Amino acid sequence: MKLSIGHLTQPCAGEQVSGNAVLVREERDHTLFAIIDALGHGRGAAEVATLAVDHLNAAALDGDFR
Repeated sequence: MKLSIGHLTQPCAGEQVSGNAVLVREERDHTLFAIIDALGHGRGAAEVATLAVDHLNAAALDGDFR
């Protein structure tokens, strides 16, 4: 079954980027949902959120998660 996901993030007033991110990743029989809310606002928080998304994209989803 293919998931259909929608989300919206918006920076604080006066900022161009935010520390909020959403990741949905499907791999074989596993699905990873991640909602990331890095502490703070602006570029620093966006960099942290990007690192989190990159890490979760690289993580193996075939482990034993029980």
